[in-house]
Amino acid sequence: MFFLGRLSRCRFDWQEDLLNEEDVYGKNVFPDMGSRNWAALHIDPDVSYYQDLGLRDNTIMTILHECAHAFLRIWICDDSKCKTVKCKDVHAMGIGGRGHGYLWLQLTSHVYAVAHNFLGINTVDAAEDLRDSMYNEWQATGNVPGWRHVRGCHWRYRFRVVAFIREYKDRPWVSPRINDEEDAR
Repeated sequence: MFFLGRLSRCRFDWQEDLLNEEDVYGKNVFPDMGSRNWAALHIDPDVSYYQDLGLRDNTIMTILHECAHAFLRIWICDDSKCKTVKCKDVHAMGIGGRGHGYLWLQLTSHVYAVAHNFLGINTVDAAEDLRDSMYNEWQATGNVPGWRHVRGCHWRYRFRVVAFIREYKDRPWVSPRINDEEDAR
């Protein structure tokens, strides 16, 4: 149902105090980089990232969030293989410096739509809680998705992403690079 069967060797572990120690609810580790489909997910058992969801749905959403990172990490080249500046730029925007680039955003929106349809989780409202992940990515890299990137998101989430982008660009701490790109259009 998720990730085209590409995460066939994905180990899951609880890791207490992950939030306190690393300021994350979940993370993924790739113990064997020689194997392209092997990842280990670590989730804090006290996960409560998605404010309006119970523990079960929070855990499922966090696992799916981390699986999206793992899928992209395993199935997309790392930027060390990029031979051209264009390839490096696409990789930097698509994957992002913190893993929340436009490819992650597009993939996650479709995964959340499946979770909504088949698991009955209110993922549309839960997507609201992704704002911080996206803002942190955009602030760190200066790469805010454009309309062509938003079009790749599931239709149910596009309006939220557009609202996040508009709200983000209205903040005083927005990167000068973003304003330069806007002025160039």
